[in-house]
Amino acid sequence: MYGNITDPANNPIVNASIKIITTDGYTIYHDATDSKGFFSGRLPSGDYYIIIISPDYNLSYVGSFSLQGGEQKDLSILLNDNIVSKLGVIFGEALGSTLEGIVNGGANLYRKVEGIDELYVHSFTGINGRYRIAYIPQGIYTLRLACNGYLPQDFLVVIDKDYMVVSSTNKLSKDPTNPQGKISGTVIYNGIPVDKCLVEIYRREGDLKYVVAITETKSDGKFEFDKLPAGTYFIETFKLIPQN
Repeated sequence: MYGNITDPANNPIVNASIKIITTDGYTIYHDATDSKGFFSGRLPSGDYYIIIISPDYNLSYVGSFSLQGGEQKDLSILLNDNIVSKLGVIFGEALGSTLEGIVNGGANLYRKVEGIDELYVHSFTGINGRYRIAYIPQGIYTLRLACNGYLPQDFLVVIDKDYMVVSSTNKLSKDPTNPQGKISGTVIYNGIPVDKCLVEIYRREGDLKYVVAITETKSDGKFEFDKLPAGTYFIETFKLIPQN
């Protein structure tokens, strides 16, 4: 896929943020336009959302598209309205029992679809246990915080107006069972260990799935998750490869 991003006067927009998200909330591509407002990249076939934000946030675009195998799709867009900045944002902190920030935990946002909670998007706690979830349309959501060694907690989030910012500080309780489960492995591509590959681990409880933790592989391609309670998990790995 490729395209040129221009303003209402047809001038190229330089350094516009191009973000492409899968229908289940994963960011699969994130780049910026060049000096001519151009961007390009390779994606597997599928259905996607595209979010484009001009550097000054005065112009933006949110849309969807489908891509078939071998297709070359022109996604050139003229920005003429500020859509993105009107969407909601959640800023939050996940804290432990002594108010220490919990790092690399999952912040899972669910939206009700036909009465069922479906994972809309997820984020991760970083330094000091802080996380951010942006581009949220108006609606009623459930936020689930899940971190290794802690009991998951659910919180109601209501986005009911434009430009809404929700701030949330949450203290999680230690899992009293002191779980000691461990999952480890190696990520390999074409026979070579993959360094700094993003690895996410999900837990599945019936129809509900949520991110528990995130890590990166080491130089030998190895990763490890510990302090896991008994249960059913699945793992996904991501690493974008430059098109050249």
